[in-house]
Amino acid sequence: MFDSDLNVERKIHLPEIPFEAGGIEYHNGYFYIVSGRECKDAKFHHVYQYSEDFKFIRSYSLPVWNTSFGIETICFNNGYFYLGCYGDSRGDNGFTMRIRPDFKDPQKIDFNTALGMVAMKPSSDGAERFLVAEGVNIRFHSMSRWLKKALFLPVRLSDGRFIIEDDKISDFRVKR
Repeated sequence: MFDSDLNVERKIHLPEIPFEAGGIEYHNGYFYIVSGRECKDAKFHHVYQYSEDFKFIRSYSLPVWNTSFGIETICFNNGYFYLGCYGDSRGDNGFTMRIRPDFKDPQKIDFNTALGMVAMKPSSDGAERFLVAEGVNIRFHSMSRWLKKALFLPVRLSDGRFIIEDDKISDFRVKR
């Protein structure tokens, strides 16, 4: 748990999550935590549901769909959860999984939202909108470091695809 300045306020042990946790979303009285990087041979990734006081409710198993880094972010918007996933081991081919609140009938959208996304107000025509973080990969020697610079892209969902709203791209530099 963090305070408003993003200082760690307290840590909560969640033994049901055996690997790194990815993102967290609060919806309809529950917290949903997505599994981050699971073991390489995982057949499923998971979403864990908790009460407001972090009592475990249940977990949901989801298809892996060619992601070696698991599910990194989760967002609820207009009746669906959106799960951002990295693709292969280089971070390429990231995608978004759109799924109903009962975590059935997942749909794959070929747009990388793994770095983060939040719901925005719908457009005037009712289209779902999001603010999506897109990172620039900076290489230092043999290591990769992310987030020297990040773009926050307003996107809308149209016919099952994310469309970038070009006129509203904002630039943000992360402090080091």
